Amino acid sequence: MRRLLTFLLAVGLCPAVAQAQGTPAEATLTVTGQGVASRAPDTASLSASVSTNDATAAAAQAENNATFAAVKAALAKAGIPAVNVRSENYDLRYVPPPAQAPGDGAMRQTQSVARAPLPVPGERYGYIVTRAVSVVGLDPARVGEAVDACASAGATDVSGISFGLRDRTAAYDAALNAAVADANRQARVLATAGHVRVLRIVHVESSSGGFPGPMAFAKAGGVGTQIAPSSVDVSASVTVTYAIAPAP
Repeated sequence: MRRLLTFLLAVGLCPAVAQAQGTPAEATLTVTGQGVASRAPDTASLSASVSTNDATAAAAQAENNATFAAVKAALAKAGIPAVNVRSENYDLRYVPPPAQAPGDGAMRQTQSVARAPLPVPGERYGYIVTRAVSVVGLDPARVGEAVDACASAGATDVSGISFGLRDRTAAYDAALNAAVADANRQARVLATAGHVRVLRIVHVESSSGGFPGPMAFAKAGGVGTQIAPSSVDVSASVTVTYAIAPAP
């Protein structure tokens, strides 16, 4: 056992000993390759919000609960189960109406009635309840139906429509292969230009990403919202270090 350990230590120290004795380190070339794999989406999601406003908190909350229930019912009618409809955030706040502002000095000398300021256009006063809702697991071909269901049931905002893949593994593998092929191509070009030859790969690092393509929106009378998703792009990046040597 001691003999084996001594041998392993000797092997492990060989590069360090050689470098200490003046042997030059192996020359390397490092490049970054990019790859993208495009796939048709098989799932989609959207965000919606339900906002209600009343003079009392209880009334604003009750109206919000009723509207949210209506949204879930409309989505269920469109074939989207309640488990796919989630409350992501709930906010209750009070906005007081503008306080009465007294008149200037000259006005106060002649009038005892205070001036009431004009309300800010578009501002709501009283209790405001806002509930953020996410709808997940949608059929990409039926996202427009989900948008219409939310809007018809009283949702005050629909946004954040996105498309994706339930399993990105196969697409990411394809993107990785493309990224490595891109790195190999760059290495060959650089090696030729630098009059060296590529010996082998000595180190590889990877990173991933993904993003949906653009979405097309259209609205036609009596037809409903039409949303056409494009493909989902899954990207990969690899940084590859190659050992190189002078060209013969």
